[in-house]
Amino acid sequence: MKTRSSTTTLYAPTTKGRRAASASKPSGVKNTKQKRKASPVFRTTHLELKGKFNNDKIADLVAVFQKAEIPVYGKGQCEFTSSIRHYNRLFRFSQPGLVVKPKTAAHVQQIVKAAKRLNFPLTIKNGAHSYSGGSTTYRGLLVDLADMTKIQLDMDSKVMTIQAGAKWGHATSELSRSGLNGYVLNGGRWVTVGVSGFILGGGIGPFTRSFGMGCDTLKEVTIVTADGSLITVKDTDNPHSPKGKLFWALCGAGGGNFGVVVELKVAVLKLQNKNESVMSSRFVWSPPEDEATFLSTMNRFYTTDFPDQLTIDSSWLLELKRPKPELNMRFLDLFFHKTISEKSTLYLHETDRDMWEEETRRAGEENPGWSIYSSFCFTNDRETIEAVTAIARRELEDFQNKHKGSCISVQFSFIHAGGKACRKPDDATAYPWREAVYHAYIGIQWQSKWDSKDMREFCNLFKSKLRPHSLKGEAMFANFPDRNIRADQHERAYYGSNVTKLREVRRL
Repeated sequence: MKTRSSTTTLYAPTTKGRRAASASKPSGVKNTKQKRKASPVFRTTHLELKGKFNNDKIADLVAVFQKAEIPVYGKGQCEFTSSIRHYNRLFRFSQPGLVVKPKTAAHVQQIVKAAKRLNFPLTIKNGAHSYSGGSTTYRGLLVDLADMTKIQLDMDSKVMTIQAGAKWGHATSELSRSGLNGYVLNGGRWVTVGVSGFILGGGIGPFTRSFGMGCDTLKEVTIVTADGSLITVKDTDNPHSPKGKLFWALCGAGGGNFGVVVELKVAVLKLQNKNESVMSSRFVWSPPEDEATFLSTMNRFYTTDFPDQLTIDSSWLLELKRPKPELNMRFLDLFFHKTISEKSTLYLHETDRDMWEEETRRAGEENPGWSIYSSFCFTNDRETIEAVTAIARRELEDFQNKHKGSCISVQFSFIHAGGKACRKPDDATAYPWREAVYHAYIGIQWQSKWDSKDMREFCNLFKSKLRPHSLKGEAMFANFPDRNIRADQHERAYYGSNVTKLREVRRL
């Protein structure tokens, strides 16, 4: 979603008329409309197929892939184990029938055609940052794009071409190696975030306030549809044409709804200062014991209208395993300014990663545990902010008193958006919540399974109190998905009023 993974349900618009979408469905597809009214997005994130898949089907697939020289792995092989590994122990038992690792778009086409012919469900994995487990599966075929990481930089057109398995670390390293100071990519905060999942979910990064959403700097997408066709759509396509509508849908609602993305082209952006520099800092603050002073300070901070060139992410951090657990505030700021801090290539190469080192460590394989998340989209008007900060302070204090000494971490993060991202209408792309100045999320991590019930209850309580203050009383960010959202809520929560248009795209 983060979805940051590129998981798919292989239904794609075509140019063959309004009935073509149903014609392109693999045989045996469940009629989801009986269960969910005209759903543009399934709750599940893999291709739903009827029928029993067995060892014969697995053997047939292995034969097809081996003949096509597509790497394929089964249970017990190291590559299989590596592909299905996940830092979140909620998904520790996920295990597909096979793992296949394509290297080219042609490989992906062959995989889709073979899976369709044999009624074999597919799940696509990119960066594996999906908080809801979208890049994991308990059956079928896992298509791991880890070997599709080629990058091509064209500074004449200021465009970078990126294979769908690449992570932002691959992309920013290419820019840094080229020594192009003064240029950046509008990408994710972590080098391990998948490029395709980030952009297809809309994408909010350190440069969003100056350049817009990640999908606002998307130029072109190449995608494999359900029948195995390869289609390329561009930002220059007629917005009223089938291709133009598909491009619109992929900008914020493309993580698993219209096909398997195999390549993207994104704009390389020029900083707006002569020094070609980025200034960044990291600051941790221990709030005063006086609650009124703390809340007044935070309310003043969150309601401030900062300039577009300034991005300040903030997190409320509660680490109960520390000897003296207390709430800490961490601020990460980033802005372009005449005062030189470091060249943009150095920022992209190492500083962006280091600023989020704590999250990377906590969510990494060296710190396995259970994790659950939920997200919100807040404006920064005083009424909303005062309500949200009061709820957060009260709930975190009660939680701390109840669970002292446990190996539990709670994080309530405000990802700074707004700025240029707000200046497009809600229907400019499929991503709908452009009015939000802060995309916030709750993250709860724990080490003992005996705490699981309490953690889920706390998360449900916390988010139930915050949800009414999110945009429209429902807004959530697809890159920070909640795996426990109700089936009758998730479409509106992620796509708002754009749901109707997305359904139309699906029927093309």
